[in-house]
Amino acid sequence: LGKFGDDADADKLVLSDLLGGATEADVSDYLVASQEGSDVVLAVKSSGGISADGANADQTITLTGVNLGGNGEDFVNNLINNGQLDVE
Repeated sequence: LGKFGDDADADKLVLSDLLGGATEADVSDYLVASQEGSDVVLAVKSSGGISADGANADQTITLTGVNLGGNGEDFVNNLINNGQLDVE
């Protein structure tokens, strides 16, 4: 991703095709966010059932230069609430 934020110029991840059946309510069963150095890594398991550490992910997405700023679940929910992540 390029620009991180919630304005009109911010990038958006559309993962609805990758996460067949995911909803905003159960997204934590599909995505885990973690801080790796100065980047955030989203671990994705397209069929659901992702492990807490994301080790069983079938895809990873790196958000370069982004700070998690708390825990991974809150980070993912903030992306959804800010219109930067579409899972449905």
